[in-house]
Amino acid sequence: MVIAAVIATFAAVFAAGLLFGFAFHGASNAPVATAISATPAPADLIWPDLLEPGAVSPRGQSSAGVASDQAFKLADARLHGIDGQTDADEARFWLRVGIADALADDRLRWALTQLGTLYARPQASPADFAAARALWELAAAKKDPVALCFLAKLEEGGPGVPSNKATALKLYKLAKDAGGCPLSDQAIERLSR
Repeated sequence: MVIAAVIATFAAVFAAGLLFGFAFHGASNAPVATAISATPAPADLIWPDLLEPGAVSPRGQSSAGVASDQAFKLADARLHGIDGQTDADEARFWLRVGIADALADDRLRWALTQLGTLYARPQASPADFAAARALWELAAAKKDPVALCFLAKLEEGGPGVPSNKATALKLYKLAKDAGGCPLSDQAIERLSR
């Protein structure tokens, strides 16, 4: 069930990316050919905006009580004109509602954080910090404290990333507010000096 939710979320994120006209914006933290961007973009700057669609669609339909499955059906109907008319703005809204609802599941946030960790510290292949960062950003957008701490650690000067102590401090504080992670208090104290 968690795997199906992860697959559905990534499919929806990809579709949302096409609608928004962006690729995953995370920075590569290692000099690899698959770098997404040369400039870091912390999770707290873009993902929450994308994953907090609001309470009412552009056409006036309330999102209250709409779970991800229903939101994805509404998005699909608007994307493909199932009832006769396509509507990209409405589809974008419902994709965002569906993704936000799916990411509200603690198990999915945990799975994203852990999968990111496996990309950052693989046993049999080179590390892929761009993939790790993208996964952590998704989990962090819904306030997963461990993902926020991993992103903060990258901002402190992870592999291939210039140090941004102000952003790292902000992310550690967000992590603490979300429940904390090991050593977040010490990191906040260290970066506040």
